[in-house]
Parts: sequence; structure tokens; C-alpha cells
Amino acid sequence: MKKILILCFFTLSFICFAVKDIPADGKYKGYRKLIEHEFEKKYDLYFKVENNNGIVSEEMKVIPLYPGVNLKEKITIVFPNGEKRVATRENWYKVFRNLDMDYGIGRVLSEEKLYDEWVELERDGDAERILKKYIQEEYYPKIGVEPIRNRFL
Repeated sequence: MKKILILCFFTLSFICFAVKDIPADGKYKGYRKLIEHEFEKKYDLYFKVENNNGIVSEEMKVIPLYPGVNLKEKITIVFPNGEKRVATRENWYKVFRNLDMDYGIGRVLSEEKLYDEWVELERDGDAERILKKYIQEEYYPKIGVEPIRNRFL
């Protein structure tokens, strides 16, 4: 019985703490890629952590994968002045991203639904929180920095 309990404990520990990181390649070479996290089908999560003489810098990238979305679909948007523009869904998403999440722009476009869809797909605070928590718990100790504790959480 004792062996079964120990085996169950280790199995549950492995399942709960299976999130890990690997070296990234391609466009994100030099970053670490977080794998086996709960949002792996929706987002690629990349990060860099550096400690330069006691000054810690973090860089995080949350890259949406847009599962189930046809990024090549052509969409026409009519601007308030009547001007029509045609682009792929992927290109419209890039335009919205470059507007830096200006929620007001979605209201003036004829395709407000497209903008709302993009906002929902593009950002997920939970994915960013998982990445931040992983960095603080796994990388801060490796570089000799005490993890930050937020007394308000």
C-alpha cells in the first residue's frame, strides 16, 4: 500500500509540474520555449532572462497560433469614409496588432466582429501569467535572484 501511495504521489507530481523549457530555434533562436503548458495548442510561449551585474531583464513573447482559423481567407473592410480594403485575415490581424490593441478602432470598422475575434484570439492573460510564474520560479533561482512576491495576490 505504501508503495502505491508513493507511486501515485510521484505520478501526480510529474503531471502537475511537467511544464518545462527548451532552446528555441528559427526566428526565436536565443530564447527559451515553454512546452507542455496548458495553452500549448493556442500559444507558443518564448522567453529570455538575463542577469547583468544584478540587473535582471526578462523578455517574453506570447505568439498566438490561431487554431481552427483560416488565415488565408480574403476579407473586405469598409472604412467610415466608404473606402474598401481587401486583405487576408492574417494581414488584418497584423494591422490590428500594429495598432497596439486600440479597442476604439474595432468600432469604426465595418467588420467589428473580425476585430473582436482577433482580440479574443490574440491575448490571453493566463498564458502570460503562466510564463511569468515559470520564469520567477525556475529561472530567478538559477541566476541568484529571489522570486518577487506580490503581497496583493
